[in-house]
Amino acid sequence: QDGEPDKVGLCLSGLVRIAATLPAEGSEAASFVREVISPSAENILLVCQDDGLEFFEVAAPLLQLEGGEAWTKLLQYLALEGLQKLPDSQESISRLVSILEWAASKDGHISCPPFFDFAVQELSQRMGGALATPADVRKAAKLLMFVHLERPDLLPASAAAIAKTSLMVQPTDLPEVALSLSAMAGLYLRIASLGTSTADVQKHKANESNDDTAVLAGSLEVLSQTAQGLLGPTNSQSDAAFLALSAFAQACRHGNDSDPVRRRVVLSGVQLLDALCQAWTTAWNEKPELLSLQQAHIFVTCVRTFCIGKGAPAPPPSTLQVLDVVLQSITAANHKDARLCLAVLQEIHGDPICPPLLKSLLEAQGVKGEKGGEGAEGGLRQTDQQPGARERLRASMASGSVASQSPQG
Repeated sequence: QDGEPDKVGLCLSGLVRIAATLPAEGSEAASFVREVISPSAENILLVCQDDGLEFFEVAAPLLQLEGGEAWTKLLQYLALEGLQKLPDSQESISRLVSILEWAASKDGHISCPPFFDFAVQELSQRMGGALATPADVRKAAKLLMFVHLERPDLLPASAAAIAKTSLMVQPTDLPEVALSLSAMAGLYLRIASLGTSTADVQKHKANESNDDTAVLAGSLEVLSQTAQGLLGPTNSQSDAAFLALSAFAQACRHGNDSDPVRRRVVLSGVQLLDALCQAWTTAWNEKPELLSLQQAHIFVTCVRTFCIGKGAPAPPPSTLQVLDVVLQSITAANHKDARLCLAVLQEIHGDPICPPLLKSLLEAQGVKGEKGGEGAEGGLRQTDQQPGARERLRASMASGSVASQSPQG
């Protein structure tokens, strides 16, 4: 406790390395915790409570492993004092995000239920400046997608603060834009869903909640425009392009067709879809390279999500042109992904408010569905993007970004 900082750090690092070598469920690990960590837990806690959280990363895992009162006290200290003592800097924002990611992975809310209520507010306040990086904003958005809050009514304002920061620190290449779109779309979906699933949030003033959701929609609009500006013949059929497109299918899964904020998100998705279709048809004129079946499934899912519903925008001409080509390829393929695409298209044709031009195109290719099946208000949206495809794209893009960018990516 009173030793030199370097020696304290070496000692704690040594204990962490020892703990990492022991089987998690084995008797050796239990003995190590009982005989070494537990008797020293209060001293380790004191070491964690220095002003700059200098030893947090090496000391906190030991307290979490022990899982006793000192671990709860550490979370309480972080929530009420420790996080606020971090200096105002880009490095501190990145570190704060990393600390919260780690605490979330260890289910910190179980030991200290209101931990993330305080931590998320601290995070959103620090995100108010332009010190954050696009990677920090993306990680913060993903945190807010799933962390537990005792007061969910705090979430919309915190999410809006993250979205406002995203407008100030826009990524500049398509893979980063796609990853940011995916994270912001997931956060938008959680906030848009809260009003119908959480009683506490229903108490939140309707106009304030709508304003917060509108800020998130604005972030998606700007990211869509950025993605459109980055599209070219070499990247329009990349994983990044389809991850960006699928993010809008994800965001539009929830909500009423008459919701003006959702309509803004849908329109941004349609604009990105139109830009992609134009890029594809231009590229195909020089070098035919049809969409893969997985890409075709994302494409038809987006057509259904964006263009089927009361007041939905009509499919752009470029989209109908691509759909005609896609229809010819999938009807000739004997593969389960092709059959999935056809099933989606049959549902589109069977919907009573399917746009006439789209219905005629489907009929010309022999695609017909039963009338009055799913309906326009909800059924068609429930099987939107196949989670597996979207998650594979996101994982692929994230690993590529980490490999090619700095460690903060």
